[in-house]
Amino acid sequence: MAKLAIVLTVILLFQLILSLYQVRYYQQFMSDLVEKYKHTSDYYLVSEVVKSRLSSNTLALIHNKNKVIIEAYYLRGMTIFSKFKPCDAVVGHCLNKQLLAVVQGDKLKERAISMLIEKSGQ
Repeated sequence: MAKLAIVLTVILLFQLILSLYQVRYYQQFMSDLVEKYKHTSDYYLVSEVVKSRLSSNTLALIHNKNKVIIEAYYLRGMTIFSKFKPCDAVVGHCLNKQLLAVVQGDKLKERAISMLIEKSGQ
């Protein structure tokens, strides 16, 4: 019984360390995006996290004052090996309800975009 407790404790510590690594990656990625547009005006970073049964999915968009998407990144997965990937399908489109047609078929992206549209008041 003591060996099982030790093994479970080691697993929990390992999971904690990997989770901290994932949070640090997320913070660094977002910080880099902010830094990139820091000295420009009328650009906005918006992001949304959508959860499924097994993982969290994050959509990060940079748009201008006209709500035209300049850059888009999507993180999907449940492990530390998940990294932000470009979401080029939405770049150049406006952040409005018509954008849902662009990502049709990907329920998680649709939910994230719907939530961002709601927040933006469109």
